[in-house]
Amino acid sequence: NPPGENIYLMDLDGQTVRQLTTGTGQRTRPRWAPNGLIGFAYPSYTGKARIWTIRSDGSGLAAVTGPGSNESDDNGHDFFNAGAMIVFSRFDGTTQKRDLYATRSDGTGSLQRITNTPDISEVLPVVSHDGRLLAYRAFYHATGRDAIRIVSTGNWGLVREIALQPPADVNISGLTFRGDDQGLFVSVQASDIPD
Repeated sequence: NPPGENIYLMDLDGQTVRQLTTGTGQRTRPRWAPNGLIGFAYPSYTGKARIWTIRSDGSGLAAVTGPGSNESDDNGHDFFNAGAMIVFSRFDGTTQKRDLYATRSDGTGSLQRITNTPDISEVLPVVSHDGRLLAYRAFYHATGRDAIRIVSTGNWGLVREIALQPPADVNISGLTFRGDDQGLFVSVQASDIPD
């Protein structure tokens, strides 16, 4: 079996490294919740990834999501409501698109579908530090255009959509809120930049 990619905790100086998960397969996109849970996708890049949580002491490993046979939940996730809830992106292999869902971070209860847009895939969900806003990448299949959508976590209503400005082009690959929640950091492909 190939080696596994596992979840570790370490001090900021790189010392006191502690392994929280074991085994083969890739565990990716770790996210820390205010209540001490760590969420991650596993087995990533296999087409059947779930969102899992584990406590920071290594106990309580639990599968939070249960995608169907042609679905995968490894396109981003984040916690909200003080860590009691998790939002995630699910890939549907039948439609070849991605939508956002929310569920309790303990894996109980039913899924709430946040988006259901036939020509847009939603990925990379990230919640503001104050928990009031959700930002995500919206990829428009028909035009190949990327945008950032910001919605309220209270009712999932659209607050605004941000179109990428030149020289930003396409392929948003990273997204997070600034510490004061008044701006976003974005990793995006750019064109017409001199070498």
